[in-house]
Amino acid sequence: MNQNNKITFLINSLCGGGAEHVCVTIANGFSERGWNVKLLTLNLDGEVYRKRLSPKVVLETLNYRHARTSALRLLYWLRRESPDRILVFNHELAVLLVFLRWILRADFRIVARNRSMLSQKRKMLGLWHGLIVDGLARLLYCYVDTIVAQSKGMAADLIEHYGIHPSQITCIYNPVSPGILRQTEIPAPFRRHELLYVGRLAALKGLDDLLDIFAEVAKIDNEAMLRLVGQGPEQLKLEQKASMLGLAGRVIFEGFQPNVTAYYQRAKAVVLTSYYEGFPNVLAEAISVGTPVVAFDCPSGPSEIIQDGINGCLIRDRDKKAMAAALLDILSCPERFQREQVRATAKKFSRDNILPQYLAILENQQV
Repeated sequence: MNQNNKITFLINSLCGGGAEHVCVTIANGFSERGWNVKLLTLNLDGEVYRKRLSPKVVLETLNYRHARTSALRLLYWLRRESPDRILVFNHELAVLLVFLRWILRADFRIVARNRSMLSQKRKMLGLWHGLIVDGLARLLYCYVDTIVAQSKGMAADLIEHYGIHPSQITCIYNPVSPGILRQTEIPAPFRRHELLYVGRLAALKGLDDLLDIFAEVAKIDNEAMLRLVGQGPEQLKLEQKASMLGLAGRVIFEGFQPNVTAYYQRAKAVVLTSYYEGFPNVLAEAISVGTPVVAFDCPSGPSEIIQDGINGCLIRDRDKKAMAAALLDILSCPERFQREQVRATAKKFSRDNILPQYLAILENQQV
């Protein structure tokens, strides 16, 4: 192993989110390519992705719940370890690293993978994250060496709202986990026409709208079923609304599932109704196994994944009638999208295609 190829990954936790999934996927890929990889987390609460982490990756934790309370411990860790490069998966942690680097008068490189549309996210957060953290980001985020935006829309958001110079930003899509691509056997379909949502049950995902849309679909297609894979703070509210709409038994809450490949393969379509995204991993994963996707053209990400009419349907943002019509069309005409044709559109999201782009940044090469 080349000891010059050392890198630290920094993330809040290894819980069941998209950033955590991508972090583990990239960390494993780096270790397979001979890098000395250390993964540092604030905590290991809900560590669902720990089992997927390569044994070659050294895992450490600071045992703190929040970035704002971990500053002193992280400072001591940086002084002790003297890292060369840190790839950080949270803008709050990236801003904290900028501040601690200044205190230590250190020269380690900070590469921040931006995880969301920050200008949109701040509108749905409380005082700390929506005002204080966002204010610090507007002040200090520009001192990160390189910011990885997961979509072109996200890059534009950083330039317009956070004063980031375009030369600091590199657009790299999220990689699809090889574990999803390895499972090629198509399981038997569920009994009914299956629609699928995968992700957190959170307000920003627009799941109230999704239930309204499915209610319209269910009026026409008696066999239609909606399955939601994920967990989150909106679950009870959504369960109550599904019951109120008369959809009990047709909307199934599956909770978090460590392996979603079979769900993708069985579904007739994967649907996304978010108010905003950074890069919606679920869409890339679904088309990687050949399942078409239907999503609102929200900022940002869906328009960079969906090739309308080829691997799914891109719907004008918040047009619920148009989305219901598109879903009914797919359910009534499943041969409209051919599995291999859909799968072919996902090649650019493979880990083998994405990792060299990260390596180029960390080795100071041009992408």
